[in-house]
Amino acid sequence: MTARNLRLAAVLLVTLASLAWALWGIEIDKVADAVRAVRWPLVVPVVAAIVVGFLARVARFQLLLGDARPPHRRQIVVCAIGFLAINVVPLRLGELVRPFMLLEDDVTWGRSIGAVVMERVVDLCMLLAMLSLVSFAVDLPSTIVVRGIDVLAAGQQAVGVALAVLIAGLLGVVVGGEPVLGALAHLPVLGPRVAAFGGSFRDGLAHLFRRPLEAAAVFALGALVWASTVAGAYSLLLAMPGLPAGPDVALAVTAVTVAGTVAVPTPGFFGPFEVFCKATLVLWSVEPSVAAAFAVLWHALIFGFHVLSGAALLGREGLSLGALVRGSREAVTRD
Repeated sequence: MTARNLRLAAVLLVTLASLAWALWGIEIDKVADAVRAVRWPLVVPVVAAIVVGFLARVARFQLLLGDARPPHRRQIVVCAIGFLAINVVPLRLGELVRPFMLLEDDVTWGRSIGAVVMERVVDLCMLLAMLSLVSFAVDLPSTIVVRGIDVLAAGQQAVGVALAVLIAGLLGVVVGGEPVLGALAHLPVLGPRVAAFGGSFRDGLAHLFRRPLEAAAVFALGALVWASTVAGAYSLLLAMPGLPAGPDVALAVTAVTVAGTVAVPTPGFFGPFEVFCKATLVLWSVEPSVAAAFAVLWHALIFGFHVLSGAALLGREGLSLGALVRGSREAVTRD
């Protein structure tokens, strides 16, 4: 078995184990009762919030691409198919699909992957802000502990470290300039390619720094992405009778669930999403089976939107997801 197949098997094993852990001891009849009791008209705002979050991500990616950005309609197609890939392709290989598709629009790897990295930086900033807000502003019934780990404290530390590493790397490329790129060019095997990527990446960041209003808009859109996610969670809490419905609960559920999926990024985020979402709701004395029903329904709505919208545009464009994933991997390793 190849190393790649071993990694894939490990990822799938973690996914299945997480799902089993999340659903262990759940009473299916109580889950079914909770789903039957849903006030479906209140689910419409949940879907609307998911759509708003998607459009905010598209607009943010447009800004991060700078002058290289393609037309907005084209960007919607690229992002919808890219998010489909991120949700269904293991080992995070789906992240390469958007940059690969943008090669047709004359957007360089460095510029598009740089935009993806900046997306992650902004999202980590927002996640750190949400976790901090939950810690200091939400009156939690008790500490959120999963497998003996204080999720909020561990999440803040992990996100803070990840942000520090990313920002240090970004500053190294931007501030170090040509000397850093020259050193990268002398790396064995992929040195020149890494240096070329770094140069395009630096140009993209420089473009953003030269336009502070666009930089502010990127962070504002990042805030909108996560505000819409919290709003969707709040609406779904209202839609399910017996659940604690408040903005504070929605914020806590969103922050902890997202932190869990960042820590354990399984395909489609299945497993960690349900584990951390359920663990948070149980703090408010929600029956575990009902909490699991909420987690599964919320996840199904988010996952379903990205899969259906991505698959529809994939078919309209006459493309194959498998071919896009293979092409993106080959493009990365091509001389």
